[in-house]
Amino acid sequence: NFNYYDIMFSPSLPKYNDYMGTPYEALSRIEMDYSRKIIDLAMDMVSAVLESSPETERAAAERYMIEVWSMLHGMILLQNSTLATYVVSDPMKVYAHIVDDIIRVIKR
Repeated sequence: NFNYYDIMFSPSLPKYNDYMGTPYEALSRIEMDYSRKIIDLAMDMVSAVLESSPETERAAAERYMIEVWSMLHGMILLQNSTLATYVVSDPMKVYAHIVDDIIRVIKR
């Protein structure tokens, strides 16, 4: 679903701050609140995984969440643009290994 991903994450599309002071500000605020709930849910999951780690403060959980989020977005963009196929013959196999590595690191 390349087009769905592009619509959701394209930096050229207006974001919450772009609607401030416009008739769409209230609607944009609702969308921002839902987005924040999704981020909080992800933070809760990362925090739960990190409970066994001595470094469980929120800043650490935020950092891990951003690292994983960035890695996943990068893999999706590489797949959607077909750029990964210029580097490896089977990108999906490489992505599977990367996801396994992420899970292994987070579970430590």
